[in-house]
Amino acid sequence: RGPTVDEPALIKALQDGRRRVFVALKHYAQSQLGEKVLTAGPAGPASGLTPKPGRQRDPAKKPAGWDLPEAESAREQITMLARSGRPVLVGPWLSETGFELLYWIPFIAWAKAYGNFDPSQLIVISRGGAASWYRGITDQYEEIFSFMSPDDFRRGNEERIVERGGRQKHLTVSAFDREIVRRVSERRGLTGAQLLHPSLMYGLFKEFWFQRTPVSFVESFTSFAPIVAPDLGELRAALPERYVAAKFYGNTALPETPGNRAFMASYLEELTRHTDVVLLNTGQRFDDHDDMPRINRARLHSVEHLMTPENNLDVQTRIIGGADAFVGTYGGFSYLAPFCGTSAIAFYSHATGFRFDHLEVAKRVFSGLRMGAFVELD
Repeated sequence: RGPTVDEPALIKALQDGRRRVFVALKHYAQSQLGEKVLTAGPAGPASGLTPKPGRQRDPAKKPAGWDLPEAESAREQITMLARSGRPVLVGPWLSETGFELLYWIPFIAWAKAYGNFDPSQLIVISRGGAASWYRGITDQYEEIFSFMSPDDFRRGNEERIVERGGRQKHLTVSAFDREIVRRVSERRGLTGAQLLHPSLMYGLFKEFWFQRTPVSFVESFTSFAPIVAPDLGELRAALPERYVAAKFYGNTALPETPGNRAFMASYLEELTRHTDVVLLNTGQRFDDHDDMPRINRARLHSVEHLMTPENNLDVQTRIIGGADAFVGTYGGFSYLAPFCGTSAIAFYSHATGFRFDHLEVAKRVFSGLRMGAFVELD
């Protein structure tokens, strides 16, 4: 009989390899930015905003804001939806991935537990192949791009934003929302389906975003959990055996300036001296971020040809889940990596170009999940 594989040792070796790659990436980034290399210090106190799988909160302890009208309304609406026994359409989600990952999905997970929903009762509506992000909540998923072209989606979303006075947030149920709900209901043959719309979450969490409640208020209405990235599957043949996933683009946190473009180029060139890099830039435009130009290097690998509007988030999730680390622009998309258990370095150069309250929530969540590290660097 031939030798057998020592699986625990193999897993440990893989984890150690990933950790070494991540540390090397961070050290190089800090040296490029003129920062001192940081060493690990003693662990701090446990975060208040942490996932608590299978653990009930003490009902005698009511956090700040629990009795606000918005909080009472949210609990009442979730209870009514659950008691109706009817199918509940969850969404549609039409905007930033960061809010979807950091607030909407954890809110839905809380609502499912609070209302004691049967998973088959919930039907999630999103776009880009995000089904795996919701797998811990329900397997019922409707892909918007399966019945709508990217041009129609962009046009409808732009009309929705105009209808909302230029705001991208899902503050009300728009005509575009109703059209998507109608199409999903027709496809599934649903009559009398209920709607759990993102406006409920926005109306609730604005109390935290407007600094009227502490971060513990968000904890009261969320349940955070890792995202289990699907296996690479057929993507495996198109990727190097080991790699770092990268996604750089211009936004308000990392504006597309000559200096930033030069930094991104030099950073990617340096990475390729040590490891293969898989670029996640898509070339399609579904939101307000334009992808930075790609750099042609032998160890840079593009997967643009493998992505479509219908599957691009699924492909990127799979690739990030199989990566040694993630590097890229600081923004909502960078949160995906630590949710998938992959450590991330996210760069910004304009400190007033993003909200620090979102970053605070993200870092507290990732600290509690203990899946992947998240480091933001100026």
